[in-house]
Amino acid sequence: MKSLQEQFDIADEFAKDDSLTPKQRRFWMRISAYIGQVMNSLAKGFDESKISRQLDELERMILEGNGEETEKTEEYMA
Repeated sequence: MKSLQEQFDIADEFAKDDSLTPKQRRFWMRISAYIGQVMNSLAKGFDESKISRQLDELERMILEGNGEETEKTEEYMA
């Protein structure tokens, strides 16, 4: 859960970053919203298969972003 909170905070920071394009900010808003849904599911109860599906979907969403949206993340993490 701590890792998800950290990921949520990072995505939320990018979603609010005025130096990003509107498209990039929308991408990070979607990611932060989905991380929030996963966290909410964890808080409500542990359903391993549902959480696994949600984490797979989150990974797909992140990978779906073309280098444009994730380039800023790589700079941030460096």
